Amino acid sequence: MGTIKVNIFGQEYPIVGDDEESYIKELAHLVDTEMKNNSDQAPMLPASRIAVMTCLNIMDRFMKHKKKHQSELHEILTLCDGLLGRIDKVEGKNH
Repeated sequence: MGTIKVNIFGQEYPIVGDDEESYIKELAHLVDTEMKNNSDQAPMLPASRIAVMTCLNIMDRFMKHKKKHQSELHEILTLCDGLLGRIDKVEGKNH
């Protein structure tokens, strides 16, 4: 487990973890970019409010992707169940 220093919104943070350094730096870059974009839209807000806004925006996108993937998984499982039912019928006719 190592420590990686990242810069987010002008602040340096030591991040401790097992993930690859490039991955952690990529995450930090994405958060930094999102915070800067939010700050551009509301330049008078303090950094703490920008951080909360950023978290909400990121979680909103995450939850929308999660729901979409859950829906797609449900559809795939339903199709698989239908196919298995058809296979069972065909195998039953052959015995």
